[in-house]
Amino acid sequence: MKKIISSFVIMMFALAQVAAQDEISGVVIDKVNEQPFGYVSVALLQGDKVVKGVMSDEAGEFLIEGVSTGTYTLKVSFMGYSDATKTFNISGKNKKVKLGNIEMYEDTKMLKEVEVVAQGSQGRFEIDKKVFSVDQSIAAAGGDATEVLQGIPSVEVDNDGGISLRNNSNVEIWINGKPSGLSDDNRAQVLEQMPAENIESVEIITNPSAKYSPEGSAGVINIVLKKDIKPGYYGSVNAGLSHAVRSDKVGERLGGSVTFNAGKWDGTANVGFRNDYKGSETEVNRYYNANDGSLSSIMYQDTWQRTRRTGVNGSLNLNYRINDAHSIGVAGRVGWRDQGYDSKMDYKKVDAVADTVEREYKRVIDGGRNPLNVNANIDHSWNFDKYGSSLQTSFLYSHFGDEKNYNYLQKGYNPLDQNQITDNDNTTYEFKSDLSKKIKTHIIEAGVNVKYQDRKSNSSVEDYDGTAYAKNPLLIDNYRYKEQLYAAYISYGSRIKNFSYQLGVRGEYVIVDNSSNGVANPQKSYFQPFPTAFLSYSLPRNNEIQLNYTRRINRPRGGKLNSYHDVSDSTNVSFGNPDLDPEYVTALELNYIKSWEKHTFSASIYYHFTEDVIRSFQFMDVDSVLNTTYMNTTKESQAGAEFVLKNSFTKWFNLTTTLNLFYEKIDASDFSLPASLLTDVTPIDSRIHIAGDEDFSWSAKALGNFMFTKTFTGQLTAAYRSSRLVTQGEQKGFFTLDIGLRKTFWDKKLTLAFTARDILNSRKTEKTTTSNHFKQYYNSVPFGPNFRLTATYNFGNGKKSKKNRDQGQDRDDREDETGIDPVDEF
Repeated sequence: MKKIISSFVIMMFALAQVAAQDEISGVVIDKVNEQPFGYVSVALLQGDKVVKGVMSDEAGEFLIEGVSTGTYTLKVSFMGYSDATKTFNISGKNKKVKLGNIEMYEDTKMLKEVEVVAQGSQGRFEIDKKVFSVDQSIAAAGGDATEVLQGIPSVEVDNDGGISLRNNSNVEIWINGKPSGLSDDNRAQVLEQMPAENIESVEIITNPSAKYSPEGSAGVINIVLKKDIKPGYYGSVNAGLSHAVRSDKVGERLGGSVTFNAGKWDGTANVGFRNDYKGSETEVNRYYNANDGSLSSIMYQDTWQRTRRTGVNGSLNLNYRINDAHSIGVAGRVGWRDQGYDSKMDYKKVDAVADTVEREYKRVIDGGRNPLNVNANIDHSWNFDKYGSSLQTSFLYSHFGDEKNYNYLQKGYNPLDQNQITDNDNTTYEFKSDLSKKIKTHIIEAGVNVKYQDRKSNSSVEDYDGTAYAKNPLLIDNYRYKEQLYAAYISYGSRIKNFSYQLGVRGEYVIVDNSSNGVANPQKSYFQPFPTAFLSYSLPRNNEIQLNYTRRINRPRGGKLNSYHDVSDSTNVSFGNPDLDPEYVTALELNYIKSWEKHTFSASIYYHFTEDVIRSFQFMDVDSVLNTTYMNTTKESQAGAEFVLKNSFTKWFNLTTTLNLFYEKIDASDFSLPASLLTDVTPIDSRIHIAGDEDFSWSAKALGNFMFTKTFTGQLTAAYRSSRLVTQGEQKGFFTLDIGLRKTFWDKKLTLAFTARDILNSRKTEKTTTSNHFKQYYNSVPFGPNFRLTATYNFGNGKKSKKNRDQGQDRDDREDETGIDPVDEF
């Protein structure tokens, strides 16, 4: 790995030395909003022949090198805008041509009359992130954010809503470029409340810069919500039905959205209702070993569970443009759900020697929860010079509440009747201010970030004594976690011809307090620096290569710290460890992008080294109960290569393919269970040994889009994940297949979408775990396949304002008079 990285670095600097000195530069400007226009196609022509082609960067800037003397025409184009052209001559010794601002105007005629007869792109690749459009995702129609992420390359979602990126579950979820306040405890709940119709795109950022929080060693998944600013008003309403093959219930969904832009105001509002069902069937076989290693007993456990989810959600985004330099935005999201749950479990434990039944019982769980998620933020934006320098200031508030009430009724061995009541309340306040100062090819970024989190979890268990329920004093927990974070960062970036770089550092000081039942655990406070470095070189013929380095952190929170024992399954008890420390990650990544007219290829080589790894592990107690908790155990190395290929083969078919190769090495760990974890547990052996291991695994995903006619499209998503390491064992691989069909009517005002997810009923979780005292096989299969039918009706005027129409007409008139822009001599 070191040799590979060294070779690429040497190659980059060697290419920088031999690069040609002649260049053409400029900045693309969107005249509709007077802002830099990023990711626009820029072509250099001699006659009708394209000599070179590039794409403008995020700041609208472009640079073309290696041009000889002669007469050229620069053509800048983007769908929905009139082409901007500029013709000029290059002569003499001075070959550095600065074209200044290239202004782009919307083409009103095109927007009104153009008819799309080719299948739209699924996304675009940039050197620091990959952006995937959700509008093209038929399979997610009528679904939620979790189902959207299942179709995104590099992202995996398990049956419990757990999200991983490149085989790493330590990933941060942002919404509209801001931390969303989601944690391991509430992530699945919140994302299931977010309708897919409200999502515009998903950005995969594997190595964020110093400007952003260093949390999440795998990187960041940024969910971008729809926010269209075309003048006028427009919106949609939708309704859908869903059904899983092994479920006897039908789900319903209703929703609507409206967007407007009038004068200095623009905004978007969404509202939705859903009532659906999900479930699974799980089989667990556990083999217990005697002290001499021989088989002593076998446990068989079969569980059927179903969840009903009925909820509403809504969001509102408003933006007020004070003038050309200042704007204020406010946004809010709310989601509430009434979730019912019922489960049936059959349990049997057999003496393997005597072949007799030791224990046998049936356990029924009935109850529900009411999660409430509220987010609000206010932003101020100030653009203060012609280079695009800005000051962005924001205040964010998020709240997640979750009331749970479950009844456990066990008949047979050790009969019991219990109620478990839990009330979670997580509140976050955050202030951010980010300054970006641009001076030609130089950029300085600096900012501050203050964040306060207050997390409360109150739990209790009531035992039924034959006449009434009474609280069990041994199963009461009032847990509180408070975190203060103070951060500042600075970075500097510049570009020298085709070579660009950015160096930065972020410092964070954190204070953590947590307590259980009024007893405070020792306060933890620490300061840590997080340096970042990004090097990038643009090669000829639309090639680009980048090397970056970051230091990142994973902080334990919520259930990983709370020592309360979850007894929802009396044979599998889980609890947290309040003594956990953060784990620190060193991340290196080498990226390469090559673009052709209809094809894009992206390759990444990445390496992560983690210290103080937080691992969940299992141990057996003297009552044959399997206990699961967490420890900082050892070190871990991960390396991989990811390849993404996007092909537009024809007007009616395009394909996006992802291949991820992954190597993982886990060092062995040997430790004693701390006394703080054993207040209510007596282990068979307090000494835990987790063997070191290494493994190679891989995953692949292919997403094909078909256009059968101008109004009838289809989508096929196939994914395979090989077997991989888990703590104390292995999880088996599986293959999944989703299909989607979409038909439009009445000039695309009405859309019908049909989706079939997991049509092979193969999206299952199957794993084996082993320790000195047991071996366990676990297999969970969700209700599937799942079918969904969704109807969407679009409405509105969506017309251009008079001011913009006049600007576009003026531009057309100037081009009609001259044919081309004036010829400039250099």
